[in-house]
Amino acid sequence: MNERVRTYFELLRFPAVFTAIADVMMGYLVMHGDLRPAPVFLLLAITSGCLYLAGMVLNDVYDVVIDARERPERPIPSGRLNVAAASRLGWFLMGVGYMAAWSVYFVYDRIGPAAVAGMLAVLIYVYDRIANKSAIGPVVMGFCRALNVLLGMSTFAVGVGQPLVTVLTPAQLSILVGMWMYIAAVTWLAKSEVGSPAIRAMIRYLIRGIIVVDAAIVLAFCGPWWAVSVLTLLVPMLLLERWASTT
Repeated sequence: MNERVRTYFELLRFPAVFTAIADVMMGYLVMHGDLRPAPVFLLLAITSGCLYLAGMVLNDVYDVVIDARERPERPIPSGRLNVAAASRLGWFLMGVGYMAAWSVYFVYDRIGPAAVAGMLAVLIYVYDRIANKSAIGPVVMGFCRALNVLLGMSTFAVGVGQPLVTVLTPAQLSILVGMWMYIAAVTWLAKSEVGSPAIRAMIRYLIRGIIVVDAAIVLAFCGPWWAVSVLTLLVPMLLLERWASTT
């Protein structure tokens, strides 16, 4: 792989983007039972992927001082990429993701995805800029993942002034809470990974496990065929991990 491409792969932690897409796919399947209309699902997948990758990039932008001390091999502190270029990429991805969510409104007449994407974009910024360095970091990151799942569920029509969550069943709400708890725990554990190869390896398995959990939920709601479809997202993730880590 070209060295410059590898640098961007490392900055983006690109293999992990498939966990974000799996979240949206799971949420969409739980709500709709299949992936129709396909253009809407595709736009939601683009939204999720771009916002996730933006979060990875901006995390490195705002953590450059810490990474210089704890992870000097990362693309920015190692000097392979400057902060300005990384920042431009992060905000570009954020913009593309948000516009993809708004596109759902124009092709499907649903405002929910744009609303959820807006909340998710704000929370990503809050995490990267502030919360990541505080004790509430795992809580905020858990909410980011829960919103990502909600993005996949967000195409159902709601009345004016009606909260989106009011159209969700108790089972669907429990999925959001469960994802929040899972990711909050993984993020809390990640704070201990520096200098511990064993913990870092465990976190990699837990990140891969997001796709497995999503597939298990889809199995319960939609059956084995769709569950296998979600599980196949592990294939590109594992293949790309040869060039870039997910942590």
